[in-house]
Amino acid sequence: MTASTGTILRPAEDADASALAQLIANVSASGELEMLLTSAAIASAGGLSLVAERDGKLIGHVIVERREGNLGEVGIHIHERARGQGVGKALLERAISWAVDAGLAELYLSVSSENATSLSLYSSLGFYEDAAEGNSVTMKLPLP
Repeated sequence: MTASTGTILRPAEDADASALAQLIANVSASGELEMLLTSAAIASAGGLSLVAERDGKLIGHVIVERREGNLGEVGIHIHERARGQGVGKALLERAISWAVDAGLAELYLSVSSENATSLSLYSSLGFYEDAAEGNSVTMKLPLP
């Protein structure tokens, strides 16, 4: 599936770990790397891990981790050079479709209250602001 010209969305593979670490380092304002779960670990836990690839380079990643209560926690990273090109929207649309097919009741994510672009994207996909603490906003999306 393509997000924009030349972009491929595909399941993450164990071989993507190094490129994912670089992607997350690029996106993380603090430079801290979060723990990377392999696609095998996410799949064995009933979750989803997709990457967006363009010209052989990873430019985006979305994961949905299953949580108690039939919920899914979403994490997404988009490389700065790929922002504003529909990559994040394509990854999230695919994740939402997967979550519906997987029978999840709700998705949620956390985002900085200062990240207006992401807040707007999430809202356009049906997420609503549920709670705020400090500069972090939790957004939820009930699923059919």
